[in-house]
Amino acid sequence: MTKKIFAVISGLFLLVSLAMLLAVNSFFRENAKLLSEHKKLVTAKEGLEKEVIDLKKKIPPQPVGAIVEKITIKPAAQAGTDQTPRYTVGFWVVNPTEKTIPPMQGTIVAQQIDAGGVPRWSFWAIQIASIPPGERRNVATNPLALGAPGSNIEVTVSLWNQPGIAKTGYQLPAVEKTEPVPEAKEKAPVAAPPVL
Repeated sequence: MTKKIFAVISGLFLLVSLAMLLAVNSFFRENAKLLSEHKKLVTAKEGLEKEVIDLKKKIPPQPVGAIVEKITIKPAAQAGTDQTPRYTVGFWVVNPTEKTIPPMQGTIVAQQIDAGGVPRWSFWAIQIASIPPGERRNVATNPLALGAPGSNIEVTVSLWNQPGIAKTGYQLPAVEKTEPVPEAKEKAPVAAPPVL
């Protein structure tokens, strides 16, 4: 009887020990798998960080300063006896920095290609007041004679010693030809009939 009880207890002990060994073996196997995956992730992360550093070295640093955006060209009202078509050039000046940009000077250049394919340039100097950090300022010029009516022009706005530059193409509207109004002819006076 004692042998049977001992055999049963020994069998149970062996079963429990075997189950524990299997559980510990499974735990270590999963742990080894997790460690391997973790090592792979760390290696991949280090590789990505190295690629990012290499890319940052290849990309040149962005210049810091005022930027010109969105040039617009609009016909201006004619004034006085000068009937040369004139246009107002408008644009935005942006200060993306954290410092106030002092007063700036710049240039507006209008390039016109005439019928013979010969380029003609016109230049105007501009002055911009200081711009606080983060500000976007709308600037408009006085009326300018950019080119002949109906011609295609390219207008460039650049600020000296600043990274900002903008360019746009524009077709100047043609001037409508108006037919001269015929002058009214004066009728010859009709002679009064003779009095009898």
